[in-house]
Amino acid sequence: MALKKGGAPQRPGWNCSAIATNETVGCMVPKYVNSTTCMYLGCCWNDTQADATDKCYTKRGGACFEYEGTVCNDSFTTLPEYRDTKRFFDNSFGLSGTERFLAKVIGIINDLAGDNEKCRYIMVNMLCHYTVPPCYSDGTILDFCKEDCEEIFNECSVTINQVIGGVKLYVHNEHIDFIHRGIPNCSIHHPRSYYERLPGNKTCINSGFFSE
Repeated sequence: MALKKGGAPQRPGWNCSAIATNETVGCMVPKYVNSTTCMYLGCCWNDTQADATDKCYTKRGGACFEYEGTVCNDSFTTLPEYRDTKRFFDNSFGLSGTERFLAKVIGIINDLAGDNEKCRYIMVNMLCHYTVPPCYSDGTILDFCKEDCEEIFNECSVTINQVIGGVKLYVHNEHIDFIHRGIPNCSIHHPRSYYERLPGNKTCINSGFFSE
């Protein structure tokens, strides 16, 4: 993960040479990255690869870490119960790649939803909680409640569909593919009542942006 602790880069938490070939995935780094930058961002380096985009790699999957970025700081205060909860990151993106993605999408939201402050506010905050979701202690992630997902499409249908169109184009052009997230699809989310029937204390994220 491309996380920094006390100003120093955090190296991968695994032995790079022990990552099987079928477990590797390229890191989302600048196009002409060198080994120093690659390792600084927390990825592994394989100089034997001919393609520069394959030289900088990591282990496929994701993990939960404390959020040490800046793009979503304000958004995470909208759900104070999860403010200090570890967040899930795709290993390929790490913190730096995720921050670049979030900043770009927030720019798209601001451009397309600037005239609708309520929808702009909701979309920016839900983007952060959706892309970097809070984790349970067992490493699984909290999902959005289906009711919230459906409500934003009802409340902001025109604006959010415009934004999704812009994001789809950006994702396609940049070959972005998060391991845990895709374009929002309410049909894959569960209602709050689903979690009430499950054992344990797991639930879904109720944003509080919409009335019950």
